[in-house]
Amino acid sequence: MRKRISVFVLVIVLSLCSLGAVRAEDLGVQIIGGPDTPMMSASLDDLQLEQSYTIDGYAKVKPVEYLAVDFFAQFNKDANYTNVGGNKSPSASDVFIDKLNKDYYYNWRWWEAHWNDSGVNADFAWFMVDFTNLQKKSYDFLNNVSVKVIYQDEYEFSGWVRQVNYDYINCGSKGRDVSRYNSDNRCPNVVVLDPANVEPIGMMYTGTYVFGATLPNSVFEDTKSPMQIVITIDGNELIYNIRK
Repeated sequence: MRKRISVFVLVIVLSLCSLGAVRAEDLGVQIIGGPDTPMMSASLDDLQLEQSYTIDGYAKVKPVEYLAVDFFAQFNKDANYTNVGGNKSPSASDVFIDKLNKDYYYNWRWWEAHWNDSGVNADFAWFMVDFTNLQKKSYDFLNNVSVKVIYQDEYEFSGWVRQVNYDYINCGSKGRDVSRYNSDNRCPNVVVLDPANVEPIGMMYTGTYVFGATLPNSVFEDTKSPMQIVITIDGNELIYNIRK
């Protein structure tokens, strides 16, 4: 009888341990999904920064930044995003986590990141947008997208797209800035992913994308002529007027 009781107690203990493991594993967001909502195509022809636009069944779109820049930071393909630190003399090729400070600047950089330079005769048009996924599944918003810049209503330049994941550039300290050694030029305060490492966005999660183009200096220097970024994504047309 005593042996049976011991076995029974052991079964209860193992069951409780198993239940505890299940409870620990179910604390994350669990996506079930739901019935598909018909996706509606849209044409948004005058996007404004910090304004939100909803495309039913597809995404909520919020432009957050436009810049004209000489360079921006990008992680290497298949990078280890936690590989930060270092103890060596700084150089212009390093992507630093903090602003210049002699006490700690040399010790905080991403080892597996680099700078994309526009070159002497060109600059980058940089348009950053948040997409909140309204579909009932994870979705890769870069699966079917094209970008172009139209200048003076007749010159067209093909563009490019990059993705940002803030989890990889949040180093646990407020006020940190992506910066480049020995340069005062303004640059975007993010490090984008390599195009080979783009990630789908979960249902109701928000992903950040940069829609850009490499343009001759003369296009930026002409401050009077109209210029716009045209994004075509899954049949939806999004237009941001850099200049009207």
